[in-house]
Amino acid sequence: MNNDFQTVFFGLNPGDKVMVAYSGGVDSAYAAALCRDFGFQVETVTMSLFSDAGETAEFAERTAKEAGYVHHTLDLSAEFKEEIMHHTWHQYSAGLTPNPCAVCNIKFKFGRLKEFAQSQDCKALITGHYARILQNGAGKIELRKGVCEEKDQSYFLFGVPKEALAFCRTPLGILQKTEVRSGATEKNLEAAKSKESQDVCFGGDSMPETLSAMFPEPPAKGNFLSDDGKVLGKHKGIQFYTIGQRKGTGVALGCPAYISSISGTTRNIVISTDSGKLFRNELIASGCNFLSEMPEVFTAEIRIRYRSRAVAGTVQKLADNRCKVVFSEPVRAAAPGQTAVFYDGDRVLGGGWIEPFV
Repeated sequence: MNNDFQTVFFGLNPGDKVMVAYSGGVDSAYAAALCRDFGFQVETVTMSLFSDAGETAEFAERTAKEAGYVHHTLDLSAEFKEEIMHHTWHQYSAGLTPNPCAVCNIKFKFGRLKEFAQSQDCKALITGHYARILQNGAGKIELRKGVCEEKDQSYFLFGVPKEALAFCRTPLGILQKTEVRSGATEKNLEAAKSKESQDVCFGGDSMPETLSAMFPEPPAKGNFLSDDGKVLGKHKGIQFYTIGQRKGTGVALGCPAYISSISGTTRNIVISTDSGKLFRNELIASGCNFLSEMPEVFTAEIRIRYRSRAVAGTVQKLADNRCKVVFSEPVRAAAPGQTAVFYDGDRVLGGGWIEPFV
């Protein structure tokens, strides 16, 4: 076995049965092919997450069976609609900016799929995530960034419990996306020609618009306010806006203006012409999950958005699984409901969900 892949397939031996999370796309198809190349007994599983996902599930089943894999399809559409989609809509309705991908990883990809793989007596669940799950010299499990900086998905995995990570392997984490696609082409995989999938699988161009058409709860309408409390106009519902947003408010103030706060209680949205209102020196994160043993106070690089630059800061553990984060420099447009993820270089230390600001 190639030494690089030995690090990501740690604890596995040729002949072991593994379950590959399989959508039929290039990432999952290449991950399955790699597992077979290294002598594992490969089975595949597809999550059917939407009531109209028949064509996608059929494609995954066909290509898996043509490749010679034992294939399974799990209809999780009812659970996904309630636990991810409806949950996301409720968060928008509370004035938050949700992160459904992180929730889905915890509950479904590294939750339900892991449980299914274990029920089939598999030694591991294999996923196509661009992140590295590794075992260090002390035998502890670590989550690290994927080597492909453009595709790194470690930010979305901060909340996965350590015991779930220990059962999973992510072989694409040591590869560039170009290597995956060229490798799939060399293996003549049908998925090599497929288009890139969306990071948000049900959002389309506007996740709130999609969800508003799906659920009966009316949008939480209210007022746009200035910094001094003057009513600037009506908005169509707090679900459709986020902190830092500049365009799409319909409010003209003669100069650039930004959404600086959203209240889930009053349903008021404050628009400020002072961009300084978007910057914060600290925040509180709740529901924190730690992937490494950390002291009560530690330093880290903190990322508050998937594509944002990590900023150095201090993390202090609080009661009730909360943390106080103090940044070494102000961060722009921290949005309650999003995640603050703590890094040490390329290693994920943990993270939590940004609480509303007082």
